[in-house]
Amino acid sequence: METPYFSVICVFNDQDQLNDILKSGINNQKFENFETVFIDNRNGEYGSAAAALNNGAEMANGEFYIFMHQDVKLPPEYLSKAKNYISEIDNLGIAGAASVRKAEKGNIERVNVIKHSGLLRDYATDISEPTEVATLDELLLIIPKGVFNEESFSEEVCQGWHLYGIEYSVRMQKKGKR
Repeated sequence: METPYFSVICVFNDQDQLNDILKSGINNQKFENFETVFIDNRNGEYGSAAAALNNGAEMANGEFYIFMHQDVKLPPEYLSKAKNYISEIDNLGIAGAASVRKAEKGNIERVNVIKHSGLLRDYATDISEPTEVATLDELLLIIPKGVFNEESFSEEVCQGWHLYGIEYSVRMQKKGKR
């Protein structure tokens, strides 16, 4: 059996959202060399996203891990485009769908902002081109398996359900990764 290129890893607490949003987008991907790893947290087994997602990564087999929220729906070409772009990035530490970067005069600029439908994310913004950023939103993160095996999400620093994407982005920058 062929090694999956991507492992899509999601911790969920709402089965309907998982099925109606994330799975519907994943099942319509034109790129087919991926697996899914779903971590059920409906009973509150995990106290933090870092703990749950680290557990999911232990079950994953792909060359790249995509950590996604249950309420993100991908356009059909998303994984194909992601594969093409990340294969061209040397020394990749982490990539993602939504982020910020430094702009003129010390301000920040939002990059690949996620479209929303009500309170739920409707589609991840289509990838236009890779760009260097300061931090990434954790709603969709792509991390090479080898990088993640050396440095998983910090369960000490990120003890809740937020900020693990930002913390990981900063850690990768300090290691000289892109």
